[in-house]
Amino acid sequence: GGGGGSTMASDCICVAGYNGTIATASDGCTPCPEGTFAGEGSGTCQECPGGATSAARSGNVSACVCPEGMYHDGSTCSQCAPVGGTSPLGSTNVSQCSCGQGYFRTAASGTGLTCDECAACPAGYAKVE
Repeated sequence: GGGGGSTMASDCICVAGYNGTIATASDGCTPCPEGTFAGEGSGTCQECPGGATSAARSGNVSACVCPEGMYHDGSTCSQCAPVGGTSPLGSTNVSQCSCGQGYFRTAASGTGLTCDECAACPAGYAKVE
């Protein structure tokens, strides 16, 4: 199939991960910054929901993940232990939280970290992995 191409700049759209409106040939698209996303042709970068973040130029909400030290609780990103708690980027469960370097778990519940149970190691001591 052949086809007639467009003859108007306004028929152009920004690819996913970029925002802008093309009205003239001199207009352009700009990349979405970290923590935002834009679908193809949406024209607007939207913030990731629930405290999540994303890489720059993300094209879909699925690129939004919880930052380090947080986990997704089903609706939003929640903080691991407020002092000393950590988790990998994109954690999806509280069980992925742990006490970071220089901190130790203070509870012995055996049911997983409840995210408020890290305490600093005493002066001169460190937690070993």
